[in-house]
Amino acid sequence: MATLKARRAAAETAEAMLGQAADGAQVEAVMARICERIAAGESLRSICRDQGMPPAATIRGWLNQSEAFRAAYTRAREDRADVLADEIIEIADRAEGPTAARLQVEARKWAAAKLAPKRYGEKPAPDPSGAEPKDLPDHEAAARLAAILEAVRVRMRGKRT
Repeated sequence: MATLKARRAAAETAEAMLGQAADGAQVEAVMARICERIAAGESLRSICRDQGMPPAATIRGWLNQSEAFRAAYTRAREDRADVLADEIIEIADRAEGPTAARLQVEARKWAAAKLAPKRYGEKPAPDPSGAEPKDLPDHEAAARLAAILEAVRVRMRGKRT
């Protein structure tokens, strides 16, 4: 029940902020503070629990309404991912015991793959048959399928005789 009251109070605070900020300066300041805190590694959920911060639904509304806020928020989330990747490495480095070195290496591999997926990410195994069917134009895919069907027919005829 206390949580519901806190959420309602936060919603009322956010609505009041919007009502008071005819020029939007106060809302923009809150948006900037939210982005700063996210970039520093905080979750939106923890930010919304704080006194004077709007509920997540209000923030999602702002994201839908403001392209500038959406761009800043996206950048802040990317920065947060970097912070979290750094924390993973720090946690792994504090590990002790026989598997500590493996954990440290795996944490670094994971971070590298997430931060630079084109360079360090998992690469799909190549298709031994050559081009993927999705890469072929329709007429080439149809010709390839016809050739496969013909090869099956020939094999089937050879088994019957």
